[in-house]
Parts: sequence; C-alpha cells; structure tokens
Amino acid sequence: MDRWCVVSTVGTSLISNLAREQSRDLNELLRNIANEPEQALDADTKRSVSLLADRVLDTVDTADTSRLRRMSAELNGLVSLYGERLFQPERRALDMHYLIATDTYLGMMSADLLALILEQLGFNTVIKPQFAGLTTKSYRSFSDGISRLVEWCHRELPPHRSPNSRIIFNLVGSFKSLQAYMNTLGMFYADEIVYIFEAEDAELIRIPRLPVIPGEVEALRANLSELGLLAHGVRLNRHKVKNIPEAFLVPDGSDDFRLSAWGTVVWDNQAKGLLASANLLQLPHIEYAPSFVGDYKALASPQRAQVQAALLKAAAALVTGGITALTEHTGLLYSSLESRKDSKPPIDYFRVNDDIRITCVREGSILRLRRVGRHDQALSKP
Repeated sequence: MDRWCVVSTVGTSLISNLAREQSRDLNELLRNIANEPEQALDADTKRSVSLLADRVLDTVDTADTSRLRRMSAELNGLVSLYGERLFQPERRALDMHYLIATDTYLGMMSADLLALILEQLGFNTVIKPQFAGLTTKSYRSFSDGISRLVEWCHRELPPHRSPNSRIIFNLVGSFKSLQAYMNTLGMFYADEIVYIFEAEDAELIRIPRLPVIPGEVEALRANLSELGLLAHGVRLNRHKVKNIPEAFLVPDGSDDFRLSAWGTVVWDNQAKGLLASANLLQLPHIEYAPSFVGDYKALASPQRAQVQAALLKAAAALVTGGITALTEHTGLLYSSLESRKDSKPPIDYFRVNDDIRITCVREGSILRLRRVGRHDQALSKP
C-alpha cells in the first residue's frame, strides 16, 4: 500500500455552514471577521465563535460519511478522495495530512476543528503549519505569506516523493486566491490535485501533475545570472530586470525588485538542470582565470551545477555585504590558504560541497577565481 501525503487548503466552511443554520446574525458576524487575526477581536466575538466550534464537534459522526461531506468543503473532498479506504486502519496509520489555513482567527479555528475530526477518524499524523501574513486583507501581507508557503513546500514536500508514496493537493476548501496559488504549486510538488463541486452527487475531479510550461524555462535560461542573484536575496533595479517576466518579480522599494513566489518555485525546480548546462555565469565582482575555465569544463554536469550555485552565493554575498559577507557566509566557509598566505596577493579558497573547492585571489572589489576541483587537487595547485 502506498503512503499518501495529503495537503488540504482550509477555509471556514466547518464553522460558517453551521452559522448559516443557526442564525443570520451569526453568519453576518463570521463574514465581517473573516480576515481578522485573533488579537483584533473582542472577547464577546471570540466567545461566539468558540461556542460555534463546540457545536461543530458535537455534530460530528465519523461513521456517517454523508454527514461529514455536508459539514465542510474540505471534508467533502477528503471523504470523496478516500472512499471506502477511509475506514482502513492501515491507511489511517500510514497517511499524513497537512492543513493549510489562512493566518486569521477563523482560519486557525477551522484548521483546529478539521484536525480534531481527522484524529477522531483515526489519522495519526495531522500537521497544521502556520504562515504569518497569509491573509487576503492586504496584498503585501498576502504576498509575504505566500512566500513563506512556497518556502515550506520546497522544504517539506519533496522528501515525501518516492515510488511508494503520493502527494495529493486537496483544494476543495479555502479562499479562491489561496487556491489559485496552491493549484500552481501543485503543478510542481503534487502528484495530483483534487477538486469537487458542492453538489451532493458531484464527483471528485482529479488533475494529474502537468509539465512545466516551456516558456517559463526559457525565461529562466535567458536571465539566469539575474534570476540567480534574485533567488539568493539580491534586490535588482528595473534596468537589471527589464527582460525578466513580470510574474517572476515583486516591487521592493521605488526602483528595486525581488523574486516573486512564482519565480522562486520555477527557480527551485529548474535551476539545477539549467546551471549544469549553462556557460559560466557572468556575475558582479567575479572574474575567471583561464585555469579556472579549463577546470570547470572538465567537470561533470552535476558538479557544474553545484559550482555555479556556489558562485551565485559568493556573488550575492559580495553585492549585499562585500568581502565581510563573503567571509561570514556559513555555506561557503571562505578562508585563506595557509600554505600560500605569504603569496602576493594571498590565495584564498571557498567550499562548493564536501569535496569541491574553489581557489581565488582578491583584487580590489573583484574576486578572481583560479582553480576548481576536488579538495586535494585544487588546493595543491591553487
């Protein structure tokens, strides 16, 4: 039996469906506070919501799948997804559920309720990651929250992909704006995306993972150096990004831009292959000696990608903080070569991975790279 990792977007229907049954005033209250954090609500409002939540749990009958489907959009999707497998003990023990809710009082409350219901159904692993700012109250806040969501997807989901596991995005619930981003992220991280319409007899719609649009990859290839710097935290002015698709960028100040959530997703998924096949990147503050170019050409493709990634880290450090940022970068471990510290100028080196090193000399604000290769080879003839 394969293992499922189910990522569900969570709206407020668990609470709002019951509120509509209870009274018009309760329904109106929930609509008015939909985007509010807990600290913005008074005690009476929170008490009203808490009482509704208690009533939701009182109505749960985990043996009645028809009732569960009517309770909320998220449960409708999950019950339809699992079918008869919902009651298989091995399935409940094996599968993992992530609940993605907005950073609001109602969003968090709904995720808590859904988690309790899933635990009552017997699922052992239900996780509710939180993303500060993930609310549609303002564009900037929502954008920041989406960036954190993208980082989470890139960090947490790839380890779940294996021949014996399946990543499923259940996008039945939540706000349309969040669903739209999750649908896009699902094209990269999910094996399939599932939806269902609200009609009681509606069937589950399954969308398989789709290939990346070729145009997006070509946009990366044509702007590899600039996008690589953006991916490592460098802000670039409009003249530097004029050839980069707008969807990859987010304004940051009056004339600068940073990488958008979509740009980050495409970069994280495609950069390794593009860096391996690209010529040496032209980067600020970095020059290549002929010996370095020769060494680089002799490397295998996976090693080239790792070297190019290290060069982007070094260039980004030099742009943002100069040599101090470079020497303090914990991933590069920049240091002087003890055996050549009396050279004029001294020879330094930094790390690509456990095995590969790059030697260099500093010439003013320029880092001139000399050799690249396995640790012993590069450092013995720097």
